[in-house]
Amino acid sequence: MKRKGTETRRAAQRLVVRAVIVLMATLLLLAIFRAHVVFVQSQAPAYVSKFPSVHRVIKEMQASDPDETAARQMAAFWQMNEDGRGYGWAAILQART
Repeated sequence: MKRKGTETRRAAQRLVVRAVIVLMATLLLLAIFRAHVVFVQSQAPAYVSKFPSVHRVIKEMQASDPDETAARQMAAFWQMNEDGRGYGWAAILQART
């Protein structure tokens, strides 16, 4: 009878140890992932500094007509997006050579 109780306790202890190990590994992976996400988000490509701010584009694209203002702003943001794509590909190709 004593043997059965001892085996049950040991099995329970092993289960607790495994649960603690899994929990610690999970917390470690989450900490690493979170640090990686923060690090990646904080690094902006160098070409981004060449673009004006959103507020500056909105302010400088003002016109007397609201439709003209919207068209200018849309065109400016579209052009910035296209330029960004070009810089992005250039940086990727340059890194590979």
